[in-house]
Amino acid sequence: MVAYQNTKKKVLLKDLFSIDWIKPHSEGQRSVLISYLYTLPTIAFFGLCFNGMFTIVFHTLWVHNRAHVKGIGYWTANLALNTLGKMMVMIPVSQTSSLVVILGSLLTLVGSVLFLFGLAAFTETIISHRTYAIFTISSAVFISLTIVFTENQYYRSIVHGLVVIFISVQYLRIIWKKRNMDPFFSKPFGVLFFLYVFFTMVFVYRTIGDFIAISKGLYMIEFDSEALRHSNFLSLIALNGVNFTTLLLSNNKLLSDLAKDAVEKNARLKKLQVKSEHDGLTGVLNRSGLENILNALISTTKSHESFMVCLVDIDAFKAINDTYGHEMGDKALIQLSQVFSSIIRPKDYVGRWGGDEFLIILTDIGYAKTKSLPDRILEEVEDVDWESRFSLPGFKLTISLGYCCQQYSETKNDLLRRCDQNLYRAKRQGKNSAIGDCC
Repeated sequence: MVAYQNTKKKVLLKDLFSIDWIKPHSEGQRSVLISYLYTLPTIAFFGLCFNGMFTIVFHTLWVHNRAHVKGIGYWTANLALNTLGKMMVMIPVSQTSSLVVILGSLLTLVGSVLFLFGLAAFTETIISHRTYAIFTISSAVFISLTIVFTENQYYRSIVHGLVVIFISVQYLRIIWKKRNMDPFFSKPFGVLFFLYVFFTMVFVYRTIGDFIAISKGLYMIEFDSEALRHSNFLSLIALNGVNFTTLLLSNNKLLSDLAKDAVEKNARLKKLQVKSEHDGLTGVLNRSGLENILNALISTTKSHESFMVCLVDIDAFKAINDTYGHEMGDKALIQLSQVFSSIIRPKDYVGRWGGDEFLIILTDIGYAKTKSLPDRILEEVEDVDWESRFSLPGFKLTISLGYCCQQYSETKNDLLRRCDQNLYRAKRQGKNSAIGDCC
């Protein structure tokens, strides 16, 4: 028997290293080649190579991005343990030592549970780590017992298949539940779900076949059969797809974080811009914000268009501060800014120019209405019941206003200078008056 096996081995090696083995001329040569390559150790070797490469990639991601991608540490550990498990299968001593086979199986088992932990962490799914620790220990005991004490290897295959089916169903449950958690993850989750459905069905089919074989009284002395090779080969394809898809998920998580960071950054910038362009006391635009609007209007207003600028000053504001205190003066500024905001149109602007001065910008005006607009502002302020607002009998608040319409090709400084001159004239003329020009 030994001589026969040695002779057969020599013939096989000769066939493999001959020039003609690449293109076999007979069906027999083709069968020999396939049977030599399509073995569990060969499949495990390719699994070792792919797992090793993915382990290096995931470890690099874990080192640099573990704060962004939750669960990537578990996935890296899963790949590392599966790589070690494949190495156990590859070493020659595994053919004679049950302990090495048990160790390789346990490493793979722990790795599959760690992948579940990683998936739960990535999707922020709450699972009981204690429950899966008990499951891992129980499965390890059953797997070890079937390896050591069971002659019929169909039992070992059944235990292995049931463990794989159970853990795969847990993967599918989490993936299905969280499939819509983020638009960046929907497609990878769909691919991952399909791959694990395929992976699970492979082991369901194999396990059913094992049960049928046992029911027929069949024995598998060595843990090797055509069904095992098929299932391991298909599993190799599916798991490499899973690893690649998981890599896409990690990448998409980084893209999702970058997108969210960009949105948050823009929101913060907008808040800062609003804060920088608005007066802290009254809430209306400040001088910087008003100047930005004036610059934009001057650069975009065409020759046949115009806008009005009204520079407003509170009459006898110093007397209000001296008589009622600066707190009352601040309240007067706040109330007046609210009045201005309520009477202007949505396309107009109002802001605090400085001290007790306000600037009102009225856009898209017709020349026929220019004189009535400042008078309307004066009337609205005069009609306010200031006594009730401040609970001060006899309290009165009026304003003086200087206005002008922007002339085509006029600069901002020239426009504001004309408004200031008109305001000065209105103040000299008396309280509650408006002077300006739109020519």
